[in-house]
Amino acid sequence: MEYRVILRQVTFLPIVGRELRVAARRSGTYWIRLGVAAQATLVGVGAWVASVINPRVKFGEALFWGLATVALVHCLLAGRRSTADCLSQEKRDGTMGLLFLTDLKGFDVVVGKLVATSLNGFYGLFAIFPVLAVPLLVGGMTSGEFWRMVLALVMIFVFSLAIGVFCSAGSREYKETIGRNFLLLMTACVLVPMVGLFIYASGGSLPSAFFLACPFYTFRLCADRLYSLYPLEYWQSLTVMLGMSVLLILRACRLLPISWQDLPTA
Repeated sequence: MEYRVILRQVTFLPIVGRELRVAARRSGTYWIRLGVAAQATLVGVGAWVASVINPRVKFGEALFWGLATVALVHCLLAGRRSTADCLSQEKRDGTMGLLFLTDLKGFDVVVGKLVATSLNGFYGLFAIFPVLAVPLLVGGMTSGEFWRMVLALVMIFVFSLAIGVFCSAGSREYKETIGRNFLLLMTACVLVPMVGLFIYASGGSLPSAFFLACPFYTFRLCADRLYSLYPLEYWQSLTVMLGMSVLLILRACRLLPISWQDLPTA
């Protein structure tokens, strides 16, 4: 009985452990954090120069929202750069079937590739957070805005990765998986909110349910002024993105063992 428990502990998520060891030896894993931190510093210098040229610009506020916007773009593009082709590439190379010849399950493969391909993206995002906290020392921002922004950016990052790995699990060709990724992300960010705006423009009340899965909506609610008016919508939006991320990843785990045998399109 003890032998079985130890064996399960050793073989739990083996791809994650292997890929983390490989990434730890890769020099780019360390340099990417330095590069992103340097970019964040440049944004800070630009915000300071803008505040000197125009005294009406508050340095702390300009720095915070400038860095947060850069981080938001990074999070939205993470799925396309990291996970959108992580599984479909294995299918094209013919190596996906070799993984399923072992005791690995769909969950092991999906989570392993998800962690492996998104590691550098996480490092880059976390490198921005210390610089994002500088406005707290300068003044003009509150700790509540900072922590809400950190939580929102992490959730948007995970949501983007979940969309990418889901599209990659159900596709084989590169253009197909990138197209599906773009369509699904645009549906959550643009198309569904536009339906809510159309209902509002038609004379109805603004339906917040159409905006809960939109990262831009969550991003704006981090501000104290809006959060004080709509605190429930902020937490509902985080919950919806977390729930959708879990569902997409679980769906990819069930879809991959079936879809890896798909033949190339003519």
